[in-house]
Amino acid sequence: MAPRRGHPPAGQAGSRPEHRDPAALGRGSRRRTGTGHERHPSSGRHLCCHRGRRRSGSRAHPRIPLPSGTGGCPGDGATLVPGKGCGLVRGSQLLPGGERNGRRALAGPGVPGLMPSGPYTPPPSPPRAPAPSLSLVFPAFDEEDNLAELMAGACKVGEELGGDFEVVVVNDGSRDESPTIIDTWVQRDPRIRGVHLAKNSGYGAALRAGLAQARGTWIFFSDADLQFELAQLRDLLAHTPDYDIVAGFRSPRRDPWPRLLIASVWGGLIRLIFGLRVRDIDCAFKLFHRRVVETIPLASVGAFINTELLIRARASGFRIHQVPVNHHRRRHGRQTGAHPRVLIKACVELGSLYRELRSVARRPRTRTPLG
Repeated sequence: MAPRRGHPPAGQAGSRPEHRDPAALGRGSRRRTGTGHERHPSSGRHLCCHRGRRRSGSRAHPRIPLPSGTGGCPGDGATLVPGKGCGLVRGSQLLPGGERNGRRALAGPGVPGLMPSGPYTPPPSPPRAPAPSLSLVFPAFDEEDNLAELMAGACKVGEELGGDFEVVVVNDGSRDESPTIIDTWVQRDPRIRGVHLAKNSGYGAALRAGLAQARGTWIFFSDADLQFELAQLRDLLAHTPDYDIVAGFRSPRRDPWPRLLIASVWGGLIRLIFGLRVRDIDCAFKLFHRRVVETIPLASVGAFINTELLIRARASGFRIHQVPVNHHRRRHGRQTGAHPRVLIKACVELGSLYRELRSVARRPRTRTPLG
């Protein structure tokens, strides 16, 4: 009997029952429609046909090996292709400049192979700019109306004095536009540097942050309220050959009478406790050699820092001199020096540092060489 059309004869390839047309499997077999499964006539097992479908997870096409000389992932025969710098690429040519198909390749040092064949020598870092001879430090809190004039005036004074200088402005967590103004001036003039504190930390904390960033041989600090004449910094510099600290005192002091009263009581208390006889101890117009702040440890975060600075400096043997400076009424912004919170913090710091500073003040003074 001739084989049916489209089927090979028995005994040849394709004559196994599971490879035959499901209709020829016998009357007892049943085809489960829509599932792609058939039942073997003798064993009763289901046969998987998968007509026109492939199992999930199987490859539609075999893996094509990458040609030699091209990159890939580690473990797939990846190589570093030399270029302008070496780049790790997959299956395409690295263009000049380390680019592939218009995209930048991963640049890195090395020779063919995943790891460099020798010790990697990084490129030399650019030379560091020499330290300036003078640093001008200004703590600022909510001084948006004064900062532009302050920084312009500080740069003008620095230029008139000659030599190299820098201006360091510390934003003590200001709530106004002070941070934006500082950043604008920093981008405009490379001699200006900005320091930003995340929150209002106190006058002493802001001043210490500025002193930590100051690089000058001589460091000057003042307030950002424009109540001083920065041009009088020249008067302080005139005494630097003979003294380590030159401190100004306001003559006359142009402040409301409550502040004058508080300052008088505070100064008398400091003289009584520590024996520190200076005029206008909290005057924020001081110049000192950087060795002073490198030698003495400052701990105050509030307005007490002026007192602590002079007590420790005198006990360390640094020479202190005072000169009168002009003082003007505040034109913009509001004063915070007489705020109850500021006064309470100063008294708390006085109490916490009393024993230490008392012993420091009684210590025999020894001259500290500037070197």
